[in-house]
Amino acid sequence: MAIPPQVSPWQNWGNSGDSVLQLDSTGDQQIAAHLRMPGTGYGAVPTAYTTAAQLVYPTYDGSVGKTLPGPLPTDYAAPTENFLQWHSAHQLQKLRESTTSISGTAGGTAFNLKTLSLTVGGQTLQFMLSQDGQRVINLTTLQKADIAKLTLAEQTALTQSSGWSTLKDTLGLDTASTTLLNQLIGTPSNASAGSPRKLIVDTFAGRASWNSMTQADVDLFLDQLAVMQRRFEGSAIIDQNTIQLETAKIVERFQRAFDFANTEPQQTIDFYRLYEQKDDRDATPGVGTTGNAADVQTGPSGDGFYTAKTISSDDNATIKRGYEEFLRAERQILAALETRESVANSVLFRDPKLDVPNLIFRLQQLYEFEAAGRQDAGTEEMKQLHKLLTDYGIMQRLVNETIGYYNAKESDEKRRFLNIGAEADDPDDIDDDQTQGKADSYVVRRYEDSETGVNLSGTGDYAREDIQTNDDIPKYEWGQQLYNLLSQSERRAISMFMDESYMRSTNLHPMEVRAGVEERPKIDLVDDSNSGDGSLFLHRKGKWDSFSTQLSDRVTILNQQNQIKQNEIENDKKQENRHFDLANNALRKMNDMLLTIGRI
Repeated sequence: MAIPPQVSPWQNWGNSGDSVLQLDSTGDQQIAAHLRMPGTGYGAVPTAYTTAAQLVYPTYDGSVGKTLPGPLPTDYAAPTENFLQWHSAHQLQKLRESTTSISGTAGGTAFNLKTLSLTVGGQTLQFMLSQDGQRVINLTTLQKADIAKLTLAEQTALTQSSGWSTLKDTLGLDTASTTLLNQLIGTPSNASAGSPRKLIVDTFAGRASWNSMTQADVDLFLDQLAVMQRRFEGSAIIDQNTIQLETAKIVERFQRAFDFANTEPQQTIDFYRLYEQKDDRDATPGVGTTGNAADVQTGPSGDGFYTAKTISSDDNATIKRGYEEFLRAERQILAALETRESVANSVLFRDPKLDVPNLIFRLQQLYEFEAAGRQDAGTEEMKQLHKLLTDYGIMQRLVNETIGYYNAKESDEKRRFLNIGAEADDPDDIDDDQTQGKADSYVVRRYEDSETGVNLSGTGDYAREDIQTNDDIPKYEWGQQLYNLLSQSERRAISMFMDESYMRSTNLHPMEVRAGVEERPKIDLVDDSNSGDGSLFLHRKGKWDSFSTQLSDRVTILNQQNQIKQNEIENDKKQENRHFDLANNALRKMNDMLLTIGRI
């Protein structure tokens, strides 16, 4: 063997470019080692290796030198139904000899695929030679999963076949077109009416002034639609149902985020004061100067009063956290989608480091990453439901406690919330006759709890000397009693279900909106009437029973939503596990094939 005179760079050995290493002047030759090196233009599998493999393991397709040894089928010249039982090599050979074909252009590249029609049992079957010439495709019996594996040229040829009309109606498929995809998805430049993109854009445009969603937040969802649009643009055949299901999930997640961002900020008042002359019950009430002037509203009779809105029991802190968690999950989902698209459509697949096992592993990681994002968002939604149901549970418990004070035998009995304050027949109850004709006296009503936003306190808490010393004005100390009796979480929960003149009626939590709850159950706790003077409202037992039933009905609806979300999370987990199993099975089969080849 001739030895190089010195160990020098590869070029000095005369083996640059596509040359081969000369072991001796007349002996064996070996492919130059640099052709196998990672990072070369040949990639992980050099063309020379592919050619050699085809010579060792040929595909018998009927071409020159690749004809299956042995006799041809007896009906080879005029195929019968036995064609379906022919050896695949004979089927390939027959398709290669066919004089019929489907021609066209796919992705800017012309194709011409051979076809063969055969009548079996009165049914016409159509077969087509695959684009690589190594498979026979039965166009008549294709299923959705089979069509998804076809190349763009093969899908395009299928849409031009004689049986396409019947096949697409049977499977619910359509020929892909830019117009149809714009209707089903929508692009930034063409968001057709009714498309998911149009729906998202219009919903965002109609947001309330307090909505905290930004354009960057919306783009997380629009970009997911764009990835989907590009994916289906690479197909000649689409399944409208599949596209609609996938886009519906994106739109639904956008709507969830939008509902949380669209939650009106909590509105509370420092206190509300209503001065009213006792000798003129129709006099226009006045509004105290303490409070946020921006919250002054006009009532039905022109009265001015401060308003409050209690959406949640924690000043919407949990709701705000939920919105941020939803966006974090969407960033994770979008990153997985875009990376998977890059792996599938860019030159990354030529990277020698991405051999098939590594490619499967990487794609599997991305599927898991995407599924984990959906699971995280679903888990956060369940946390939001749990917090809301906890507040409902507090109110249910307090209402049941109130009902427990009633005498079941007294149908007309009236009591106040938690039985605080005088009963209906108590001589200390306010009576109109007590206050008529006293022009120098006023009713002063104050509702205050700056710590919690639960605007609850009674007349007796108001430190106005001439009122506190007036024996004609009953002093209901229920405000302080409630404060001492209830915990902070209980006081906060109560404020969510109060139906008072100074509180706005619309105060739905985003989870109530998503569950289809049109109105949160409420009850009058404070008697703002002329005879009530701001005391706790007197109700018969039936009023509390009805309110309790309404609370239970809403809790049932919210629990159903909770179960639905649990099912969705479990389905995402199953899908994640399925991708993992498929990847493992593929790698296991590849390993078995390599071991089999190694033993030959």
